[in-house]
Amino acid sequence: MKKFLLKLLCFSTIIAGTTLSSNAQVVTEGSKHVYLGLGFPNFPGLIYSTYGPGGGSSVGPFCATFKYGIQDKLAVGATINYSSASTANVLNGSGSTYAYKFTLITLMGSASYHYLSSDNADLYSGLSFGWAVATLTTEGNPDLNAIPPETVGGITYHLTPIGFRYMFTDNIGAYTELGLGLNGLAQIGLSAKF
Repeated sequence: MKKFLLKLLCFSTIIAGTTLSSNAQVVTEGSKHVYLGLGFPNFPGLIYSTYGPGGGSSVGPFCATFKYGIQDKLAVGATINYSSASTANVLNGSGSTYAYKFTLITLMGSASYHYLSSDNADLYSGLSFGWAVATLTTEGNPDLNAIPPETVGGITYHLTPIGFRYMFTDNIGAYTELGLGLNGLAQIGLSAKF
């Protein structure tokens, strides 16, 4: 089975290389690109659903990226992400309820190399480094044992081993990425080129 999967991967790479090889490229020197996407899973939501009182809600991570082609096939830019999660209501000793809310915002510089490209298809890899700010707050009427509000920051990263973008027109397209970091393990969204 492993040999079959390896052969399938090699065959797919060869086919992608022959269908995507062209003189025209999506990423060229001076081109500007905007990506708006949604990542999966929401890591704060996973933590709260696993260790929290059950229930709760989560949104994101929502990702917005701007990239600039510094040369053909190479782009640099910035990414901002937002995700949040909250627990279900917890009953305190006085009979009222409260909930914890966790918010995560990241700002990262990014670089991507677009190694297989044509007029409308783009295969790439990328790396982002930056800063994350996490805030924990309590909503409602907590008891004395509730965790006090806190904000912390630290260095973060996101690795995108493989990303694929398809342009429906000269300026509008869709993308999907597989990665590791605070953008999620997978990401889908829309892309624009200017």
